[in-house]
Amino acid sequence: MKRYLGLLGSLIVSSSIWAAEITPFVEVSSFSHSEPISVSGLMNNWKGSFETGRVAFTMNRAEIGVGVNNWQISVFNRYDYLFEFAPSTAKLFYDTKNKKELVSGEEYSLDLDSNSFVARGFKLGYQQEVSGFNVGVAVSYLEGLELTDGYISGRAVAVSENDYDFDFDVDYYYSEDSVFEREVEALPKGQGFGIDLDVNGYLNPQWQASLQVRDLFAQINWLETPRTIATGSSSTKEYDSDGYAVFKPVASGWELNEDYTQTIPTKLFLLSSYEFMQQHALLLEYQDYAIKSFYSAGYRFTTENRHNLDVFYNITAEAWKLRYQNPWMNFEMITDRLSVSEAQTIGLNLALRYSF
Repeated sequence: MKRYLGLLGSLIVSSSIWAAEITPFVEVSSFSHSEPISVSGLMNNWKGSFETGRVAFTMNRAEIGVGVNNWQISVFNRYDYLFEFAPSTAKLFYDTKNKKELVSGEEYSLDLDSNSFVARGFKLGYQQEVSGFNVGVAVSYLEGLELTDGYISGRAVAVSENDYDFDFDVDYYYSEDSVFEREVEALPKGQGFGIDLDVNGYLNPQWQASLQVRDLFAQINWLETPRTIATGSSSTKEYDSDGYAVFKPVASGWELNEDYTQTIPTKLFLLSSYEFMQQHALLLEYQDYAIKSFYSAGYRFTTENRHNLDVFYNITAEAWKLRYQNPWMNFEMITDRLSVSEAQTIGLNLALRYSF
């Protein structure tokens, strides 16, 4: 990251020679959503109330950069964790983590997919007005630091109130083996890229729309990546001090190291604003995170000095979002609960920029 900051600093220094508009900026964003349990509970050993569900994910990014006229360059860190699972898989995790009494003979699917990574890098972008629309394109270089990409598929059956049998197949790439606890001697290194597109403008004097496409054609190419292809079973069991079965599968298969290309899902974001009265507008928003899509409706009040106050209701997540915008700041937050520890949808975004 130091060399990326050095590159950014060099551009800032050299740009002072130009007769140009210079715009430093910083942005921090986070969005997390969990269907079966609160986001806090998911990160704290499945503590809390449980609902059925099949999706959990979090996407986090911190970016700092500078714009010079129509060009922008920035450095960033990002953490993307995406999980899809069968509802009964989530229920088994919840029941066993919280030592709930199992019903003898009850069957569970063990189906879990993950596409997760940690990366850093730099981004170069350019924007231009085209036929009344502001069009931007940016290319990101990604340096992969961690990954978990693959699946588990199988079944489990309760044999008593505190014991269960299981068997499954697994095929996944990783920097840390969370299933069989294989010792990884050296973390894999990855290099990749992604493309971002932005288009916004007025369709008529009252109707404004924006489109954002993130991670188009994005991928990370990992070298000498740990991979496990195996069958796991409960043929040998361990129990904790309370007599509950502990998930310690016995593996039969292959442990490899090989090159691997991880595909990063493309995300799509649409926002439409229609001014039905002076200073008042209706908003519609669509967010597609690839793993799940969200629909929102909202209202905007614009002050006389052109500050925007937005209120959204996320219909999909049953969550409220507040947003404040002025020429140099954008701040928004979303939650479906007043208590952060109980929220199953939670997000925060802060962007600051100043031109001189």
